[in-house]
Amino acid sequence: NNYREKKMIKLIQNETMKMLFKKKILLVFVILLIEITAVNYGQYDAYNKTIQNYTKTNSKSYDWKPLVNGQIQDIKSKLSEKSLSDGDRRTLNIKLDQYEYYLSKDINPVYPSSAKFTADLMEEMASAFLPLLVVIFAGDSVSQEFSSKTIKVLLTRAVPRYKILLSKFISLVIMSALVVFLSAFLSIAISFVTFKNTGFMEPAATGFRVFKGRVISSGVIEIREWQYLLLMCSLCFFVAVVISAISLMVSVFARSTAASIGIMMACLIGGSFFDYFINDWPLAKYFFPVNLNITQYLTGTFKPTDGMNLTFSIAVLSVWALSSLVISFFVFCKRDVLV
Repeated sequence: NNYREKKMIKLIQNETMKMLFKKKILLVFVILLIEITAVNYGQYDAYNKTIQNYTKTNSKSYDWKPLVNGQIQDIKSKLSEKSLSDGDRRTLNIKLDQYEYYLSKDINPVYPSSAKFTADLMEEMASAFLPLLVVIFAGDSVSQEFSSKTIKVLLTRAVPRYKILLSKFISLVIMSALVVFLSAFLSIAISFVTFKNTGFMEPAATGFRVFKGRVISSGVIEIREWQYLLLMCSLCFFVAVVISAISLMVSVFARSTAASIGIMMACLIGGSFFDYFINDWPLAKYFFPVNLNITQYLTGTFKPTDGMNLTFSIAVLSVWALSSLVISFFVFCKRDVLV
């Protein structure tokens, strides 16, 4: 048993090292660096403009409550417009209710910090950007073995096929954790240089529920920003693991690296359009790209859809991941992959 365990650990190490020493990790690092720097600059600039518009000064020493009250009045003014669409009206009502809650609980939603910026960034990354980064690693996990003609060498080892595939999946889980960690670390580091405030111990509110386009704050709990950030990163890691499982299945079927990555990117990008038809076509909510943005349930900023909530989305994604793994192992172990 110890020999088998050591052999399995060795397989996982080999697969992980293969991924780490590829140029892909450098590519992911550069992409994250550019993306986070650009978003950070944009948010800092937007923050300064907000302060200037509402306080008529560039000073950072200001009373935030009148500023938030000013934003509330702006939202109410927009809500009075008859030309406003139902979707935009629901979104503004949710934002209005949240601002009023923050005021009542003395929580400053305006002042930026590293923790707040990173949590917001992870929320935005979960539905599209993060999955695309994971696909860079996972999309060719098996298909590359065919493309580079190393599949025969791999399968001639005295190791069961399921262990080979299992080692690849565990390596993808490790790389998923690395991508999430790298995203959070770079975000905290870059935003601290800009905002000069970590904000980990500041209060944060989560648990907002939306009913008929309005926020229900009865289930809201107050935690620290570091706890809120940890929740965000945990959900992002879950999303990354789901994408890894689905990518592994596609990679088992597609013997071309380009085809494997292309199929996954088409699913992620094309699947996002289902959001526009989700109320007209109920089956759309069972498609995995529609459920990737699970971080939005922590903030209450999601588009209200009948039957969809955090539990539902996690259940749907879990079914997709488990089904993908079952199919991957069955096909990889039974199919004549040497052809």
